[in-house]
Amino acid sequence: MTLRVELRPAAERDLDRLVVFMAKLDERAADRRERWLRESIRKLGDRPLMGRPGPRSSLRERVLKYGRSSYLVRYRVTDEALVVLRIWHGKEDR
Repeated sequence: MTLRVELRPAAERDLDRLVVFMAKLDERAADRRERWLRESIRKLGDRPLMGRPGPRSSLRERVLKYGRSSYLVRYRVTDEALVVLRIWHGKEDR
């Protein structure tokens, strides 16, 4: 079952924050990473249950690895969509 993927405002802010941080170091790398993150998140809609159970029964989490970095995507699966709630870099406090 392929679901539409929807990013909540907090997840969009998270993604923007991560890209701005990366762009301070390397703008081109930040652009590539943003495209990769968005595509990886979109692919979650193809297999929404492949993430591990989250901190509450209604939530799931998926760790996305990019080189030596990782990102945690927390989401909820509904009948119509995979709703991304938050996105963190693997080294961030949550």
